[in-house]
Amino acid sequence: QSTEDSVRAWTVLAEDPVLRPSALIRLATWAQQSGYTAVAESMWTELARTPGPWQWEALRGRTDMLTGRPAWWDSMLASVIPSGWTPLEEAAWLYRRARIRLALGDTTAAEALARRVLHDYPATPVALRALADLETWSETRGTMLPAQDQLEAGEAEALAGDKRAAIRRIASVEHRLDPETRWSATLRRASLLRELKN
Repeated sequence: QSTEDSVRAWTVLAEDPVLRPSALIRLATWAQQSGYTAVAESMWTELARTPGPWQWEALRGRTDMLTGRPAWWDSMLASVIPSGWTPLEEAAWLYRRARIRLALGDTTAAEALARRVLHDYPATPVALRALADLETWSETRGTMLPAQDQLEAGEAEALAGDKRAAIRRIASVEHRLDPETRWSATLRRASLLRELKN
């Protein structure tokens, strides 16, 4: 089937209210790759305004078109209220916002957004990218990650399957914790050690 045939088929499917979001994603991607930016922008905009699982796909498509215009990216993404997104999509949304704020020179906001990824979505691969950024920014300042960040980083590493790294990280900050938090951290480390032995 030729590209033109595929475009015609997806155009027909876009007339169906149920299939329209899926069809628009295909058509917008084709239009963007083919240089029809106005057409792609119109389709991405419609999708971005439609709550549902395709909303993040549309926003990602739109921001990909705005390379070199981080202020536009930031305004667009910050105005969105996620609806029907998966945890991975919400994490990716927050992380992209963090990278945009960094590009705009707002490291404070970038760190806050990256920290939200680590705290709210530790089971996603995006959490490890957010952690790497937080560690880089701390090293640049010559400071250490706060102890609570380190505990959440350990949880992200454990959920990613790297229990040894999680154990080392938790052990390295236990002395910096208040008694109650230290007790919880010690129990978590012991639990991870048992899992490694089993």
